Amino acid sequence: MQFAMLNGPTLVTVLVTHDAVDDAEPATSGDGGHLARFNRHRATFERVASAKHQRGEIAEGGAVIVAVVDLKGADH
Repeated sequence: MQFAMLNGPTLVTVLVTHDAVDDAEPATSGDGGHLARFNRHRATFERVASAKHQRGEIAEGGAVIVAVVDLKGADH
């Protein structure tokens, strides 16, 4: 999953792995799929991405990647 956030006037691409979405909310029958689960936990992904960006944890291409390990300790 992917979204963008603003850092001042600059758009920052944020990538959330499917495994991170699954960790936030495991798949169940009728859950609406990855996108629905992503949307239900988007605020958590945004907080985690913002914290990683502030710490300078940015991938080579300039994106912030949110993985399962990043969610440990996040309130999701």
